Amino acid sequence: MASLRTDGDDMRLYDKSDCAELKGISWVIVVLGHFVEFPVALVMMWVIYKRLDTLKLRCFSPLLILLGIGCGAVGTMAEIGSHQYLGNFNLCLYQPNDMVHASFMFFMSALMVGINIGVSKRRRADTSSGILYLLVTFVDIITIAILVAIPFVYGKWGPTFTQNFLFVPNQAVCSIVSAFRIWKNLGPSKATFIGGFSYFGICMVGVAFLAVYQKTEILILHAVIGGNFICSQLGFAYAIYNSQDNDNGSYDVIPH
Repeated sequence: MASLRTDGDDMRLYDKSDCAELKGISWVIVVLGHFVEFPVALVMMWVIYKRLDTLKLRCFSPLLILLGIGCGAVGTMAEIGSHQYLGNFNLCLYQPNDMVHASFMFFMSALMVGINIGVSKRRRADTSSGILYLLVTFVDIITIAILVAIPFVYGKWGPTFTQNFLFVPNQAVCSIVSAFRIWKNLGPSKATFIGGFSYFGICMVGVAFLAVYQKTEILILHAVIGGNFICSQLGFAYAIYNSQDNDNGSYDVIPH
């Protein structure tokens, strides 16, 4: 039976035998891997609750961080729904107008943007680092603009273009800026350094596995790709749990 397949902007009929079949233990791992977001989100909410007073002192907006965590859970639900109703847990079948999948990209980007801006120190700019403050503020504005553009670009140019030119770059930029902010704004300390850069590093492992999957189409990597973006939040949770109550005003490296 022929079905609709898209490769970038190309839209054509194909035989389902063209797709590798996801079955057995690989299917179980890939499907269950999508649900890891929910216990991770609960861990994040718990650690924010435990350290809320400290976060209020050290960060711009714990509420934005919580909003980002909630968006991550919503994005995961959208992805699971898209995979289920398109039957593409094997990442084979996409439709350019699948706004459920577009919602996944939007809300997962909102997760990263919310964390990145929430953990900043926008209320307490250090005049000695004014240029750097303006630079990272400009980056924040760009990431918000990309976030807003994602569903419109997806509807116009489809999933491949949106993923390669908006979604993945936005996730990467947010994660590297967040790494420094987590380290400096919740510390600086050894624990916040480990937490911040494990958050960034695990995200980048996900990006690397995405590139490997695109070359090899090894289906089990689907679980690893999403799992890395999700589990990176645990590094952030570690930094929050070990955040310092005192604020020494050390804003020398991507501080705000």
